[in-house]
Amino acid sequence: CGNTLVLKPAEQTSLTALRADGSEFPIEASISQATVGGQLLLTVILRDISERMLAERRVRQAQEALTEGERRLAAIVRSAMDAIITVDAGQRIVLFNAAAEQMFGCGAADAVGDSLDRFIPERFRAAHRVHIERFTRTGATSRRMGAQAATAALWGLKADGSEFPIEASISQASVGGQQLLTVILRDISSRLEAERQIHRAHDELRELSVAMLEVREAERTRIARELHDELGQALTALRMDVEFLRGTVPAERTDLVECTAQMRELLEATVATTRRISADLRPLVL
Repeated sequence: CGNTLVLKPAEQTSLTALRADGSEFPIEASISQATVGGQLLLTVILRDISERMLAERRVRQAQEALTEGERRLAAIVRSAMDAIITVDAGQRIVLFNAAAEQMFGCGAADAVGDSLDRFIPERFRAAHRVHIERFTRTGATSRRMGAQAATAALWGLKADGSEFPIEASISQASVGGQQLLTVILRDISSRLEAERQIHRAHDELRELSVAMLEVREAERTRIARELHDELGQALTALRMDVEFLRGTVPAERTDLVECTAQMRELLEATVATTRRISADLRPLVL
């Protein structure tokens, strides 16, 4: 009779063989013994497991790299400035990063496993769920949610019940056969308030511009009226006096006759200039 013992490179130690050229290599072996003709014989069956161990090392390295990559990704997600929420196909939260905790005023331990509806105002929940389901069916990898305009902004719901405008992008991926959707959120309350202040400033500037135009037009009207009424009347009276003076000058005083004629021409030109300036300041069409 005999028995067989299998020897493998155990978890703690490994078997190693030596080639004729002096190089070593790992082996797996089984040993059996039997008595033949009164002589004890031992038989060892060997298997070179170099390739298998190399493959195992590569698998371990890949697993370690994957684990390290997962740790790095988790660190990036935790430290991201934007809120990141991942949900499963049933829209149950499976990831809730630190920025999301701060944005919604809710801890990750309390949020994970709950429905995404918890952080959406009730009046938007039905439409949001339809949108998510439609996006899932499209097969698209990512899409932006919520336009830049305030009228199309999405709204989030904090743990204390207050609402705030958000901008979001959504992406989907299959991980381990499970469909996951990730939403990256950004609170745009400050931006929308800044936009409202800019619009308000523009409105105030527009009103100020209109008021300045009205003041300027009123001033032009006043000056035109004064030129036409007061200065025009004064020039007309002066012209009448010059005409009177011209009629009293003796004909032999040619110097005085010429002087009064020049005065009359100057007054006529002044009256014409006054009327032109008045018309330019306040055109008749107005």
